[in-house]
Amino acid sequence: IYDIHRSSSIVSPATAGLTSTGLTLNIGGTNHTYTLTDGVLYLDGSSRLTGIDTTVSGLSFTRIGNGGDNDTLQISFTISSLTKSQSYNSTVSLRTNL
Repeated sequence: IYDIHRSSSIVSPATAGLTSTGLTLNIGGTNHTYTLTDGVLYLDGSSRLTGIDTTVSGLSFTRIGNGGDNDTLQISFTISSLTKSQSYNSTVSLRTNL
């Protein structure tokens, strides 16, 4: 969520209503992509964001807004560890400059 708030735009999913298993944000003029491979969440294909005893499943990003001040994502996923599993749903908007 931190990167969503500091991004200048959502690159992918590209338009409102689209759902994707990956997310690309433009932050400071550079695109950064979040992907899920075999239960592991990665940033830019190589930086592992989940621990070795943690898996992520059901990751999806749905773009609700379509650019501008109201660009919004709905994020859904389940995180599982060796002892517990928890599902999450959240809606996050880009931070706007006033």
